[in-house]
Amino acid sequence: MIGVARPEVAGDVAVAIDQIFKNSLAETLTETEKAFQQGFVAMSGAIVMAIQIVSFVVIFIIMAVVANTMAMTTRERIGEYAILKTLGFGGGHITALIFGESLVITIIGCLLGVAATFPGTRSLARN
Repeated sequence: MIGVARPEVAGDVAVAIDQIFKNSLAETLTETEKAFQQGFVAMSGAIVMAIQIVSFVVIFIIMAVVANTMAMTTRERIGEYAILKTLGFGGGHITALIFGESLVITIIGCLLGVAATFPGTRSLARN
């Protein structure tokens, strides 16, 4: 780490240092502290983007599991739906019952999952 007395010559000093080590085995890339910090912030932005992509993939997988669960539930209850149709319920009513049930199950699971994360995040925040 090299300190310069005048910040306006920092670029020239960096170029001079890189020229000294240009053809050596330990070639350098000299940059100011501000440029280093900006590069670090840019890298952390890429990490955040990767985490967001993984989160969306996980949400998609959860939605696929919920859809599969509701499809299995629907197949198991065909007799019950036939009775409801016999009693005069229309296809729209039965569809609303199926979607309502899946919505309630999903919301309950979401709330339980969010509630379960708070103790873990509190213990991490204390450390």
